[in-house]
Parts: sequence; C-alpha cells; structure tokens
Amino acid sequence: MKIAIPIENNSGLQSALYGHFGSAPFYALYETESQALNIITNTTMDHQHGQCHPAQALVKEKITTVICRGMGLRAIQNLNALGIRIFLSRTAVDVAGAITEFTSGQAELMAPDMACQVHAHEGHNCQH
Repeated sequence: MKIAIPIENNSGLQSALYGHFGSAPFYALYETESQALNIITNTTMDHQHGQCHPAQALVKEKITTVICRGMGLRAIQNLNALGIRIFLSRTAVDVAGAITEFTSGQAELMAPDMACQVHAHEGHNCQH
C-alpha cells in the first residue's frame, strides 16, 4: 500500500503534518511493505479555492491512501472517485505519528461530511 501525507517541510519521518491537503508544500509518500519514504513537492500549492489538482500527481505515484489533518469536499470527492481512501489524523504531528496512527487503526476513514468548511493557505488545522 502506498500512502500520501501532506506535510509542511522535508524532514523525513519527522516532517510536520500540514493542516490542509491541497495547499501543503510537500507530500510524504510512504510504501507500507518496503517502509520506503519519498518526499515530493506539491506543484499546485498556490491556487484559488477548489482549483488545486494534487490528486493527479498522486495517481501517477500509485497512491491508494491519504492521511491528512483536513481536506475540502472537492478534494475528498476527487480522491474517492479515483479509488483513493482518505483517513483523518487527529493526534499525529509528524509523518511517523501519522503512519503509526493509521497502522494501529486509530485514523478515521474520512467521509464527505467531514470536509473542511473553510479554506486558508496558511496550513490551518480543520476542527473535526
């Protein structure tokens, strides 16, 4: 399984989670079988609300799962339509914590009604 996690900086497993999926500066890509970690830049982070398209980059990377702190409705719908499952991380602060939260079954499957209702480009943490 290949997981994408929106992150604030490129610090490997200690990379801080970013508060919102589409405007994250980077994505950590984690392969569960090999435990390989790759960091990619989000080339669509500067955008108008609802106009980001990081899902296409993640499809190219063969992502099956996203773990995040928040996501807008359109992104949830786009990822779900591509067969990508989204999990909400409530307690993790970095990539290592998000992976642990997910693998231990503590991350919650994100439904459309859990979408962020506001959009900011400063990495807000949606309150769910």
